[in-house]
Parts: sequence; structure tokens; C-alpha cells
Amino acid sequence: MSMLKRNQAVLTREPQEPTSGLKPLKVSDIVEYEIDGEVTLFDLQRDRVHILNQVAAVIWRLCDGSRTVDQLVEDISILFDADLGLVQEDVGQLLQNLEGAHLVGATA
Repeated sequence: MSMLKRNQAVLTREPQEPTSGLKPLKVSDIVEYEIDGEVTLFDLQRDRVHILNQVAAVIWRLCDGSRTVDQLVEDISILFDADLGLVQEDVGQLLQNLEGAHLVGATA
């Protein structure tokens, strides 16, 4: 069973497959609020709202440009004591959704 809900972010374009060597980085003009364990993101530039569950919020917060996708997957797998393959699939999907919603970019 998947750790993440599949419809966490609204896609505004077809997402690109994340490259494992890239380092996901949150977009700077996103305002974040946490209410009852859910994180609400306000995209001020696009006037959009996105709601993340607890696991997606942890991943979002780890997108600080210091970890590669592979490192992020490994960290999440350890943190949640979850199967690496399942985490890789779910994190990849979430990062695609976040990128498609213009909430994260990547650094090399």
C-alpha cells in the first residue's frame, strides 16, 4: 500500500521525471502553514493553495537543496521504516507533483 496520497498537488503542466542526482529545492515565494498535522502551502505568485498530508509535508520540508533525490528517498525510508522501493516510487511521484505545481525546483 502506498505511503502517500496520490492527489496531493494540483498539476498545472506535465511533470518531468525527477533525476536522482538533482537536489529538490522549495520555491521561495511559497507560504507554509501547519494546521492539525496538515501543511497548507500558498503559492502567492500563482494564487493557488495546496494541502499536504503529514508524510508529504516531511518530504516538502526536506526539499532544502542539500539532498539528492536518492538521499531523500533513503532518509524517508529510514525515518518511516518503509521499503526502499515503495518509498522511491512514492517520493518520485510526489516530487513530480510538486514540480508540476511549481512548488519545487532542483539544483545540481
